[in-house]
Amino acid sequence: MDLRQLAAWAPYERVIGGMRVPLGRGDVLISVRQAAARWQWSPGRTQRFLRILIAMRYLVRRERTGDGDIYHVEAEETSGWQRYSGEHGGEHTVETAMDTPVDTPMDTLVDTREKKIEEGEKQQQQGFWEEAGAPLVKGSSWSGEDGDFDEWFGAYPAHRREARPRARLAWDETAAQRPALAEMLAILAVQERSYRWRAEGGKYVPAAWNYLLQARWADDGSAYPGVELAAAAAPAGFDVPERVTCLAAALPPALPGRETWTARITALAGEATAVEEQLEALDLELM
Repeated sequence: MDLRQLAAWAPYERVIGGMRVPLGRGDVLISVRQAAARWQWSPGRTQRFLRILIAMRYLVRRERTGDGDIYHVEAEETSGWQRYSGEHGGEHTVETAMDTPVDTPMDTLVDTREKKIEEGEKQQQQGFWEEAGAPLVKGSSWSGEDGDFDEWFGAYPAHRREARPRARLAWDETAAQRPALAEMLAILAVQERSYRWRAEGGKYVPAAWNYLLQARWADDGSAYPGVELAAAAAPAGFDVPERVTCLAAALPPALPGRETWTARITALAGEATAVEEQLEALDLELM
């Protein structure tokens, strides 16, 4: 009923991202986040509800825009509850499409199935990342509110937080697959302190939106060894004085404070593994 009230009563155009987007009679432009805020639901539940309406032919999704999806609200005579009742019969026949049924057996079945899927995925992912050494962050839980995205986005490596609106859309799109916010933060903490993400000044950290769309939270934890493990695995047979001299000589001539950096690098001494750790710290500081 709320979607019907939001639907356009006459054709008009909206300007979205510098482009003119036409909307016809019966079209409604809304995102999962906006619908969740209106209905005070989580994005996951909102997304599943919209999918049910589409499957029952209450809605038809026309296209996706930067401000949300464009849905077409079907006319009352073609709505799904009348068709479902007429095709399957039973005591839950609905006289009009506007009389939305409450707590029908179909609702209960869908809710129960979705809860079982969510609980199973949550337990599987939580156990996996606990074995990978990800401590659960206490005091946070996924509630589907904007604050969850802000908290996760704020914890993401700063140099890859570009395209925030795109990351917001990816957050909404992956609501049904993502684990709880606390688990997302714990996994991110393991990945952020790994050698893989810290190598070459964080060159291999994916953009936040790409991380979500590729479901990188489900990566194998063994693919993210810590800096300590990577340093311990470094070769110990190189000549320390020769190596640090070559590295110091390779600094760009235009580097500000080049003399200071050269002195700090050439002053390194000790076991090869220890020198590698110090070089790692200098590299992160320099970048």
